[in-house]
Amino acid sequence: MNENYKYAAHIISWLDCNDGYNTSVPEVAKMRILLCLAYEDNRELENVGYFEELLISLGISQQEAYKRT
Repeated sequence: MNENYKYAAHIISWLDCNDGYNTSVPEVAKMRILLCLAYEDNRELENVGYFEELLISLGISQQEAYKRT
């Protein structure tokens, strides 16, 4: 098992116990970012928007969040 998937399982478990879809909670947004980065073939990163919106919810400016796109 890829080491990333092991950590991702722990993050998913944490999210399940902590209002995991409420990305206005900074800890939830950070865990969602970690999940995005943990998987090599992550669908959230394929399309512009999801990852960037997580960054914005943490206080990154919209201009900076969308800079790479």
